[in-house]
Order: sequence, then structure tokens, then C-alpha cells
Amino acid sequence: MEGPLEPFIDWLHHDPVAKVPGTAVFLHPDKHSTPLALRENATFNHVIHENVLIVSTSSLNVPFVTDEDRVVLDHLGDPYDAITHLTLNFGFQEDQDIPRALAAARDLEIIDVDPDSAYYFLTRITVQRGPGREMGTWRKRLFVGLAHNAASPTEYFRLPEDRTVAMGAAVVL
Repeated sequence: MEGPLEPFIDWLHHDPVAKVPGTAVFLHPDKHSTPLALRENATFNHVIHENVLIVSTSSLNVPFVTDEDRVVLDHLGDPYDAITHLTLNFGFQEDQDIPRALAAARDLEIIDVDPDSAYYFLTRITVQRGPGREMGTWRKRLFVGLAHNAASPTEYFRLPEDRTVAMGAAVVL
């Protein structure tokens, strides 16, 4: 579904899609695979935003992280294509407030985007029970129930509801 990031960026360089104004922030657990929401936006809508931030978070074994130590920036090989990966480090006692962390990074001139006007994209995977017998029925029910009851990433990361888009796919167990 997601696939490696480097070939996807190469594809964008060789077969460019239209760019729309603004910044898109894609929350994703790592910098080596393409967020599904980014891939779907580019392949189905044939657009990406002028500025694309792929954001991962990391919880450190300290209570708090200073704003200066919070952001690890990676231009993913090309500082001019406006596709950047950020790792945001948080202490174990901190809320993982993505817009606030991005605002601090902007104030420190690490990034040049306005988190108050950015759109936030989430990849949402819906887990469904299927007819297969590889996993016992009770395990499927338990896994689907736990996935269904998981915390909302919009709330957890303090994302603005009016500028957050969830794109997804279904996985059948």
C-alpha cells in the first residue's frame, strides 16, 4: 500500500503532478516509506501541495525536550523540491502537539511554513474480519475491537479538525 519513499519522489521529479498552493503535513511513522495519503493524493487527484512535510514523532526517555532539540530535518536528498521529512522529538511527559511543535520550528527558522494554515493528512487503516482461517475468530474480534477503540490521531496530535483529512484503506484479516 505505502511503498518506499525514494522511488515515489523520483516519480514526482520525472512525471510531475500539479502543485497547489499551501502546505500539506502528512503524519507517518517513518521516513523510508510513502504515506498512503500522499501517494493517493498524487496518483488519484494528480496534485501535491507546494510544500510537503512528512512528519514522524519520537518519544524520548526524558520528561521534556527543548524546542531547539525537538526537530530533526531531512530534505530527503533534494533541498529544492519542497518535500521534507521532520522527526519531532517529545519527552514522555509532553503532549505530542504537532501544530505547536511546527510553530516552534518556524520561529527557530528551521522550517518556513505556517502551521496555522497547513492542511494535515492522516492515513487511516480500517481493520475488518475476513473469512480466512489463519487467525482464530476470537483473535480477529479482539484485534478489530482494539483497532476500533484506538485513540483519534486528530485529538492525540492536537490537529485542527477543520484542516485535517483522513485518507485510508481497509485491511481484511
